[in-house]
Amino acid sequence: MQASVGREKRLPERARNYKYPWCCSVTIAMNEDERYHWAKKRVEDIRGFYTHLGVYIVINVLLLTINLVTSPNALWFYWVTIFWGVGIAFHAMGVFVWDRFFGREWEERKVREIMEREEQK
Repeated sequence: MQASVGREKRLPERARNYKYPWCCSVTIAMNEDERYHWAKKRVEDIRGFYTHLGVYIVINVLLLTINLVTSPNALWFYWVTIFWGVGIAFHAMGVFVWDRFFGREWEERKVREIMEREEQK
């Protein structure tokens, strides 16, 4: 089953079909500019996650070192590691998982759903 967006009718000469890599049965018409901006935002999101992960690793190694040097009998660094790790996990899910469920394809499907409901009224 293939779904398409109403943009195809407005931009027939520039419209391109883009297949989502994780859901090849859904095709959304996107022009070259839209594809570029979508890809650029996606790359920025991924880069932001890896930057966050890098800072997390560096800071936690630093905290571990400080903790072991200053008070090796009372470990406290792991509290920061655990709670910040939860934040990292949510960031990863937002970048790599939730986008698949609530990304562009979901938005387009919801728009079509709402438009169909309005037409039926």
